Amino acid sequence: MLTDSQMDKIAKRFQTAIDPTDPVVRNFAASIAAGSPGSFNVGQLALLWLKLKNDFKYVNDPKGYDYNVSASLNIRQGLIGDCDDAGILMTAMLEAVGGTARTILGTGNPGHVYAECYVGKLGYFRSAVLPDLAERFPHMQTVHCHQDAVNGCWLNMDTLLGDGHPGGILYTAISEYAVYTNGAWEAIQ
Repeated sequence: MLTDSQMDKIAKRFQTAIDPTDPVVRNFAASIAAGSPGSFNVGQLALLWLKLKNDFKYVNDPKGYDYNVSASLNIRQGLIGDCDDAGILMTAMLEAVGGTARTILGTGNPGHVYAECYVGKLGYFRSAVLPDLAERFPHMQTVHCHQDAVNGCWLNMDTLLGDGHPGGILYTAISEYAVYTNGAWEAIQ
């Protein structure tokens, strides 16, 4: 379990790195999402997920140091980094095209970071989002998300772990924290 002070520092670091209005991030995300034009939709989140799943190159941080780059710098450097960088980048890209996203920090050995995208209330998720995802990813069998206190669904957008589709298997954590783009955070179940 992390202390409030530790989480405040992490949330500030993530907030600074998630820069969806930077022209590099906005243009990069928009060029990908344009494959499914219109207001933010499942097609756009699927295309963004596929881009990072296919093109992000995992590289560890230096030993003993938790290094994060901004989403804009990550794009300029060629989509390279560890899970923190992938989660931050996915969160920024989703936000850059009108989605609502948060970054999840899971503690454990090792810990893990990934993004989640808000996809509506449970009923909408089941009736609209799931069928759309199933059409785009026919091999999909199970979809994982977190539900918030008001039945909102946050779809797992982890491209480093999972089952080959958005909503893949969730990282098994000792404790998890949701970090929002405004720097707020909360412990989640």
